[in-house]
Amino acid sequence: SDTIVMHRRAPLHFELPEPEAARPGGFRPLLTVLAVSAMDFLPQLAGSALRQLVAQANPDLLVVTDAPEGRERTLFSVVRDALPHHTPIQIEAQPAAAPQVWFREKQMSAAPLAHGPAGLIASRLRVMGNATCSFDFLVVASRAESLSSALEYWKQMRQRDEAVVLVSGVHPEQAPALWRAQLHSAGLVEAYESLGVPPELTGPAKGGSAAPYQASALAIRSLSVATVTVLRRWFGRNATAPTEHFPLLTTLRMPADACVPQRPVRTRREEGLSPPRYRFTTVSVNLWTTNEISRRRDAIVSFLRQHEPDILCVQEAAQLQPLLLRALPRHVIAPKVQPLPPLPPSPHRLAEQPPNCSLVSGACANSTARL
Repeated sequence: SDTIVMHRRAPLHFELPEPEAARPGGFRPLLTVLAVSAMDFLPQLAGSALRQLVAQANPDLLVVTDAPEGRERTLFSVVRDALPHHTPIQIEAQPAAAPQVWFREKQMSAAPLAHGPAGLIASRLRVMGNATCSFDFLVVASRAESLSSALEYWKQMRQRDEAVVLVSGVHPEQAPALWRAQLHSAGLVEAYESLGVPPELTGPAKGGSAAPYQASALAIRSLSVATVTVLRRWFGRNATAPTEHFPLLTTLRMPADACVPQRPVRTRREEGLSPPRYRFTTVSVNLWTTNEISRRRDAIVSFLRQHEPDILCVQEAAQLQPLLLRALPRHVIAPKVQPLPPLPPSPHRLAEQPPNCSLVSGACANSTARL
């Protein structure tokens, strides 16, 4: 067969012991982040559409930015109904215009940072990896007009080697090269750039005369990006879009060495935490055997190392095993499984044989039974 299946050397099991979770190539939990730009949100038209999208996406972390003035409470109610098992991050004297950040309450705990600049919200979050291991990161959410203030705030609050996720709206008049340069100056990398692919425009979802642009930006530090998707699939040709721009769903992978050992006995504050749902990434690709391999070799290696799926299924690759193992040194090739033996005859079919048949030999008085 020319089909090859590879998987990580580390067991694909959630409850890994602490050393296995902390070592390179060990367990690296995934985190889904949904960024919703709520510009031009009209509750009477788009409330149900937004509720449906958020409920079906069911992200670990939801960030809603750029809500129109006076509609923040309606947005809050829509999200609360869509995600009953999520908790909002709230700070004292939080301005109404600040972004809304919701996290899965049984997967994370939060320590909000108070008194940041207007138009942004920040909090440190802890993701439980297993009973004795957790992963900490800082989340900063900003309105489009507050992106510069958010980056300055992050520079002041950051800790050495701290992982960060920054989600911000983007102003249509701000050149992409400018705000990406601002991210670089703060030591952050935009999600599409992290994947090495060109950014995808998010709208406007409702058409019109406005020029298309990317309305939501997600930037990271000390994490890696597994996938970035503009969510259009829940809206048919005549369906109502939830907001002015389509939401951006990003899957992040925690660094392999970010495990922070935890005491087995949980505190009262951590009592409600539970491990996140077990999930993994898988990629299926046809490598077209060795056709033009000298021209494609570097691209194949770069693609596999960038995405590094937990499970890889490759077709037309019988002659490319050395290349695959070089691209994914922490993976092994799964052994081929022998086909299962045929199932025994069904008891119901045996019972339907004529009365003169022997169930041992299968022979009838005048004929041979076909079982």
